[in-house]
Amino acid sequence: MSLNANHLIRLFGTAIMFAAIALIPSCAREDTPYIPDHEDPYPVPVLKWTTLTSARSLRAVWGYCDSRVYAVGDEGMAFYSDGGEWIPIHTGTDADLADVWGDSSGVLIAVGESGTIAKYDGAWTIHSTEVSADLNSVWGFSSSDVYAAGNSGTILHYDGESWTPMNSGTPLDLNDIWGRSGSDIYAAGAGTTFLHFNGVKWTRMPWPPYVGHNPTYYSVRSDSRGKIFLAGGNIDGTGTLYTLSGDTWRLFNDIPTGAIHDLFPIDDSFMYAVGEGGAVYTFNGSRLSLLRSEEHVSLEGVWACGSEIWTVGSPGMTLRRDGGEWIEVSRFTNATLYSIFGAGKHVFAAGERGVLLHYDREAWELDVSSTSLDLLGIWGRDSDWMMTAGMAGKTLIFDGMGWVDAGTSPIDNLHDIWGFSRTDIWGVGSYGRVYHFDGAGWSMEEDINIDWLLGVWGPEPGDIFTVARDGGIFRL
Repeated sequence: MSLNANHLIRLFGTAIMFAAIALIPSCAREDTPYIPDHEDPYPVPVLKWTTLTSARSLRAVWGYCDSRVYAVGDEGMAFYSDGGEWIPIHTGTDADLADVWGDSSGVLIAVGESGTIAKYDGAWTIHSTEVSADLNSVWGFSSSDVYAAGNSGTILHYDGESWTPMNSGTPLDLNDIWGRSGSDIYAAGAGTTFLHFNGVKWTRMPWPPYVGHNPTYYSVRSDSRGKIFLAGGNIDGTGTLYTLSGDTWRLFNDIPTGAIHDLFPIDDSFMYAVGEGGAVYTFNGSRLSLLRSEEHVSLEGVWACGSEIWTVGSPGMTLRRDGGEWIEVSRFTNATLYSIFGAGKHVFAAGERGVLLHYDREAWELDVSSTSLDLLGIWGRDSDWMMTAGMAGKTLIFDGMGWVDAGTSPIDNLHDIWGFSRTDIWGVGSYGRVYHFDGAGWSMEEDINIDWLLGVWGPEPGDIFTVARDGGIFRL
């Protein structure tokens, strides 16, 4: 669930480990290779995966067994589902969110970039902390007993009123935090960092047996018997999973799909694991079984209740396994789309949070957008040149290769655009203002001094029509 990786810190942790390896207490160890098995050993009905794709990467998912599920991700993005479509949620922040946790009363807490903490208890509010480090994980036992962990060894505790820093004893990044009780909490991260909190202080746990791949841990869990599970990735690009029972380590190494990013236990004998390569695994304590994988997809978080499983990742992917045979259905965005325009064999659509879609008469694809602002209008002359504009006058131009910022923009929102050439484009928006783009930038041409102008069109240069929210129609 980490927002980023600090390679220098990883190398520093590796150097420390080599220096101290001789001091590790001896323990029994059994190395078990990854088993490329596609069977599902868990006795549930045959199920299907449904794929929903959003414009931003999703980092974490949390849910309740009454079908309420929440997901968070980049640029403050959050979604809610009651088993149907995802519904966008405004969290009150534009910061990247890395993790979300909730208690039985429905209180949610999300953490992320630069110490950002957002809490939902009927409405979203942003909590103030003195922390500037990215927060990568959050876990709690109630809405007044919550822990957050992040970069530079940051650990915070929330008592229902305020967040208090804790001394973790490490400068290394922490990617996950999880516990069974207030006196039995674990945190794991870069440079083989593995910590335990006994209710009084944090201490470093003995390292698992080192196998030469410099692992970084992304997820830590424990079952009701105290067995510990550590999952992560190796420096060579493979994944790794450790279990610790008493003083006996067991290693599942060289997982070829890549790092394991999150674990979710169902009971003491079964859990789900997700990670790079779009991989979803089941793990029964002695055997890893691959259920699905997909190139160019990284799954970051997983949540489950019985046989219902949700997992989220990038690029903007959410998967749900909910009954029936194995199928995959694609959808490109959950964002509202405001405008569409076509030229030649190409069609473009623009929408909220900077979403841009491109259709080449064969398939829709998400274009890379440089903004998270809503894009409300789109117009173009051919498939090699398109313009889109929207909130705060943000204007992007497609030059045949990709979308680039057009530079100078009006300060008002642009609700629609229409043009006749690349140097003769009209835009209308807030406060009844009309703008013209001459190829270099926008300038205000008319101020009708009414409420919003919502649409603009013209049959030929010099003959422009615009409509207003109050029903007015104007000819310029």
